[in-house]
Amino acid sequence: MTRSNPRDNVATLAFKFSVRHRYLLLALAVCGALAVSILALHDRHRNSGTGGSSSDEMKAILLCEQNQENLKEFAEIAYDRVGIRPVLAEPRLLELLADLERKRDDLVKNLTNRFGHPDASVQDGEKVLTWHRPHGNENADNTMAKTVVDYSLPVTVFGNPRTVCNLWRTSFLLFYKDGLMQPNGTAGIRMSQRLADLSRLMKAAGFTVAVFEGDDPRLTNALPGVDMRGTDPLLLHMRFFRGKHNIYVTVLYERSESGVYWHSNLLTGTGAGSKSPVHFGSHAGSWKWFSSRMVHLDFGVNALVPGNITAFLADFYTSHFIECNMGRAARFLKSYPPSDAADDITFVANARKALLLGRNVLDELKIPFWMSSGTCLGWFRQCSIIPHSKDVDFGIRIKDYSEHLVMHMLMKGFKIKHRFGKESDSLELTFQFKDIKLDMFFFYEDHDSLWNGGTQARTGKKYKYVFPKFSLCWTEFVGLRVRVPCSTQSYIEANYGLTWDQPVKQWDWKASPPNVHENGKWHETEMAKVVQVY
Repeated sequence: MTRSNPRDNVATLAFKFSVRHRYLLLALAVCGALAVSILALHDRHRNSGTGGSSSDEMKAILLCEQNQENLKEFAEIAYDRVGIRPVLAEPRLLELLADLERKRDDLVKNLTNRFGHPDASVQDGEKVLTWHRPHGNENADNTMAKTVVDYSLPVTVFGNPRTVCNLWRTSFLLFYKDGLMQPNGTAGIRMSQRLADLSRLMKAAGFTVAVFEGDDPRLTNALPGVDMRGTDPLLLHMRFFRGKHNIYVTVLYERSESGVYWHSNLLTGTGAGSKSPVHFGSHAGSWKWFSSRMVHLDFGVNALVPGNITAFLADFYTSHFIECNMGRAARFLKSYPPSDAADDITFVANARKALLLGRNVLDELKIPFWMSSGTCLGWFRQCSIIPHSKDVDFGIRIKDYSEHLVMHMLMKGFKIKHRFGKESDSLELTFQFKDIKLDMFFFYEDHDSLWNGGTQARTGKKYKYVFPKFSLCWTEFVGLRVRVPCSTQSYIEANYGLTWDQPVKQWDWKASPPNVHENGKWHETEMAKVVQVY
């Protein structure tokens, strides 16, 4: 006869109880923590002779419940009644979810390493993984235990219900898709009507509703005096306020390039409501389309979140977008009309192709770059490629350099023209695409500046171009999503001086830039390595 180890049965029952009743345990833990906090506050204030803290604590509890209720009601109205798909984008909540998912994935990995691949099932609408381990030879009397322990783990992530208590705002992103399609393939209700329904239903539910509208910046940024009458404003942001909790919905619009979306700075809109900066309104932003998935949070909300939360958060911190100033470009082109020569038109078309192909290579290698030198000047001054520049210029931080870069450029149809410098000093790569030269300048960091190097092939002389430090912003240039230095004007003035707005066709790269400095000379023993011309 075999019998189970009583201690093993107790552990098994305890584990099963903790899994099956996790909500009850979580609620008891929260209630216990609140009770201890209230008692401690009561004792402290009783001893100090002051009062009123219990009331403050109760207000905090009620506020927490109200935030949760606001999110529940918003999700029910948006997803179920209106039929739109806003994506939860509040960084603090997403950071928590990402952390929980990492812990879950680590646990799944550890259990799989110990007990093999699990069985998957659905219990109460949740996907559950179960690992089976037969016990044996573990009892003190060496009898065989025939019980099977089930290690079950919900794959759905459950967040801390108190996380929303300290949030005065919760942000959502909504991809604007006009003329939504129904599952049967017929045209659905237009997005504008759905957003009007969302506003109406949220107002009926007791929320204060503020709608922020504005003009398409590509129109308002055009020639001074352009007649904007007859152009419909864009719905940029929506704010729903109840109690002390704000729910912001930021609308993303597709730009010229397919799959690339833009949202406005909240303060550029018009309408009533708070002017406090919010995550997706303190500045305009640029996003590539991303997938989403539904998760269930412990406070009873089913919400869409980004499919890859970690990647979304990384993009969030680098999403800042700035428009090219079309008004400035129009004034420049009025004074200096663009060339209509066939060679110049061909160059601009081929330069855009080279920019696109080069960008795609760097994106595949996950190498951030920005438009530099004459290409950056063309964007800033005239929102187009300078026809007489005869090249395309990229800037890249040397820390992002990849030894696979040259090979991938060759695979995309580029030819390497020369390689100057070395990875530790003044690296510069030049490629050829048709009649277009594409320069890649690698930037090095000093204490208070960034610099890139130049090499004179004939003499081995080195030059150094110094720039003030800068961060990168997204922009749209010749219909493509690319980066430029956020403080573009100071970058341009460092390279071209205060007369950057005047075209110059004669340019000496060794002497004309105001930020160029002689930087020594390569030793003759290094020349074969640091000056390679193909």
